[in-house]
Formats: sequence, structure tokens, C-alpha cells
Amino acid sequence: LEAIERAFASLSELRPAGDTEDGTQPYTPEEMASLAVNMDDFLSAVAKVQPSARREGFSTIPDVKWEDIGALAEVRTDLDGAVCEPIRKAALFRSFGLTVPVG
Repeated sequence: LEAIERAFASLSELRPAGDTEDGTQPYTPEEMASLAVNMDDFLSAVAKVQPSARREGFSTIPDVKWEDIGALAEVRTDLDGAVCEPIRKAALFRSFGLTVPVG
């Protein structure tokens, strides 16, 4: 928010409020060229922003099982091979020069 406030403060120096008839004239590319968000802005925002999954105060875990869906045995096997196996056998995958998924 601080970065946005700084940016609009600098823009309002270029074009004071009410400078256009209806006040809705978009900023020109030249006016927008000096705007930037730097790493300090990002780090400041990270401390203040809450991930959407956490906004409700809890994360939900669905109570649906593979058996409840049906006809997905092949998909489950593919997912297991693509996601779970590289995690279970990380050393083996690394020995072949393959990356192991994270997260």
C-alpha cells in the first residue's frame, strides 16, 4: 500500500486532482513510466497480506475419497507416478538427474 500511495502522490504532482473535466482521464504511458514496485515494497506488503486460503481462519480438507469419485484409477496412478513417487524415491530420481517436485 505504501508503494501505491507513493506512486499516486508522485502522479498527483504531475496532474493535480480535477485537472480534467470529469476527473477520469487515464494516465499517459509517460506518466506511468516512473512507477515501480521495488523489493522493499514487496517485503513490506508480504507482512501485511494474508493468503486467501487463510482468510477464513482455517484451511479445509475435503472429505472426498478416491472411491467416492469412481473411474479415476488411471488418473490416480498417473498422479501417484508424477507427484508421489519422486517424493518417495527422491534420491533415485536425483541420481538420474531428474528434479523432484516440491510443494
